[in-house]
Amino acid sequence: MSTTQDMMKTVVAAFTPTLISAGYHKQATRFHREYSSTVVQLVSIQGSQWNYDGSGTFTVNLGVYHRDLAALHDALPVVDSPFVRHCVVQQRLGLLMPVGLDYWWTIDANTDLTALGLEVASMWVRHGKPWIDSCSTLAGAREFLIEQKCSFLVAMASVAMGEHDDAERWVEKAIEEAPSFKDRIETWRKTHVLPLKRK
Repeated sequence: MSTTQDMMKTVVAAFTPTLISAGYHKQATRFHREYSSTVVQLVSIQGSQWNYDGSGTFTVNLGVYHRDLAALHDALPVVDSPFVRHCVVQQRLGLLMPVGLDYWWTIDANTDLTALGLEVASMWVRHGKPWIDSCSTLAGAREFLIEQKCSFLVAMASVAMGEHDDAERWVEKAIEEAPSFKDRIETWRKTHVLPLKRK
């Protein structure tokens, strides 16, 4: 009987050619593409922590690592080789699919693993890749963060784009939404937004 880990490898093997043809490089179950000198596109296959031999579930995480945003973020580290968890801009593939949920695919002894891998690849092409590409500019990333109602991160993107007035507006909104973080947000504002005004 194949272990869940072996089955996952078969699924990823079927998924891999689609990513490679799109310019991604593979490392285990993680794929990355240097979109530009400041942007890295990321795709990661994540197995559930509850998987056991012969059965399990997995999901697909997407991320766009903007070095310009990382440099402005006080909590996330600036890294040379980012993972999805390092990204200000990240999403699950299932949430972009018509199902619109945090979707996890199931694998067991009865699963056609190659067919499943091709299905996931198709979902990535139709829904994941367009999202990654749209978020690979600062303007696109900001639009996504606005949709996610992440006011503080929107302010960060505005600073990265050199838009002081817009950054100020989103900082004020972030304070309204999270007054308990006012001191921290104000400290960030003094460090990153006010210097932008003087330029």
